Amino acid sequence: MHRIVGVSRARSVRSWGRMISVSCALGLAAWLLVACRSTSLVERYSYSHHAMGCEARVVLYAPDEVTATRAAEAAFARIDAIEQALSDWRDDSDAERLCGAAGQGPQAVSADLRDCLTRAVELSVLSEGAFDPTIGAVTRLWRRAKREQRMPSADELAAARALVGVQHLTLHADGKVEIHTRGVWLDFGAIGKGWACDRALDTLAAHGITSALVELGGDLACSAPPPGRTGWTISAGN
Repeated sequence: MHRIVGVSRARSVRSWGRMISVSCALGLAAWLLVACRSTSLVERYSYSHHAMGCEARVVLYAPDEVTATRAAEAAFARIDAIEQALSDWRDDSDAERLCGAAGQGPQAVSADLRDCLTRAVELSVLSEGAFDPTIGAVTRLWRRAKREQRMPSADELAAARALVGVQHLTLHADGKVEIHTRGVWLDFGAIGKGWACDRALDTLAAHGITSALVELGGDLACSAPPPGRTGWTISAGN
């Protein structure tokens, strides 16, 4: 009797073990199926747009083309708005209008110009002037020298350098910006494209796109990696 009961219990344990194993296997298979389906719910889309003197590119993962296109268009519109705020190549940009009003007191500026200029000034202070958004007078001098195919004179360089330094401007608490000295020009060339890439990512996220890459003339910014991958692969021509 005892041996029969013992054998019966052993068989029962083995049966439960097989049932648990089968359940685990089925559960794992179901999880893998869901994971594969969730990965396949989004597709890769790529878009390009001319902005900031180069080809802007957005690569994103979205559930459908309509969602992807709408998000990409919004991201490009955001980049265009930042170009309008920061460009020193466009006479009608916010930055050019601000510099044109130098010496005329505090000026109302766009939020894009104010935010980027605030960060640029912070970086200038942290780098002790190695980075400086007021380098524009020197930039313009070298651009002119290139057009005229000559080297700037020592006096020209000295005069341009005297117009460089964040002490020439004030960021007022009410959001206005004041440039105190005539001839001071802003140049966001070292920060503008990266800033635009980051803001474009913010726009894509607002449209529900969590996995995206934005590239502007070699400046890159990316959010979460593509589905099923641990990171973005960056290579020439990719």
